[in-house]
Amino acid sequence: MDSPVALRAPSERLVFLVVVASALIYLAFAWSHDSLTAWVGAHPAGSRVLFLEFPPWPWIALVLFALAPGELWVERTDRRGQTRYMAWMMALGALLLAGSLGDDRWMATPNHFTFKRDFVLNNHWTPQAVTAIGIIGLIFCLLALFYWLAEVRGYRMTWLVTFGQTALVLYFVHQLIVLALVNQALHLRFNNWWTYGVANLVLMILLLGLGRAWLELKRLYRARLPALGLFRRV
Repeated sequence: MDSPVALRAPSERLVFLVVVASALIYLAFAWSHDSLTAWVGAHPAGSRVLFLEFPPWPWIALVLFALAPGELWVERTDRRGQTRYMAWMMALGALLLAGSLGDDRWMATPNHFTFKRDFVLNNHWTPQAVTAIGIIGLIFCLLALFYWLAEVRGYRMTWLVTFGQTALVLYFVHQLIVLALVNQALHLRFNNWWTYGVANLVLMILLLGLGRAWLELKRLYRARLPALGLFRRV
């Protein structure tokens, strides 16, 4: 089935409207944060439904924003255009990241480079504007870096492909590991950046192994389908 024209070849106007919509959704949450904090306190049951983990508001803004650079990338079918696009993405990402870090330094905010300076609603974190800008900048830089490594330099990124193919199942599995096992069962806290980094590295290695195991299970399962007589052509 062919995709809609708006998705197959989006105009610059459509991309602009998507970015504006995502910004307005995010800003509406920021402007309403104090009122939402009071509402959550008065409605503990309803707040767990509407504002727990990654609630649709404001996190849908991130999804909408991500559509813009993704659709612009799809429009570039030649290698030269893709490379030029990634060069601009790296430059913009570095600028956004430097601006975020510089603002944190210049404003002398307490709790440098931590989540404590951001929005916390229902005991869950949402980045404030400066943090969000820094995260977007970092993502842009990483996208450009891995494009250069994989497509320009030709390095194999099997581990990265594994994470991409198993992202959904690993999202749920990592919640069990981090929240149920490490936090609730073992009562471990990582309040030092070095131990936090090492713990994340160990977690990523574990998730990579689980991802490879999941792909292998899927392969074995699909290989057994013809033997079981499933999905036969009629």
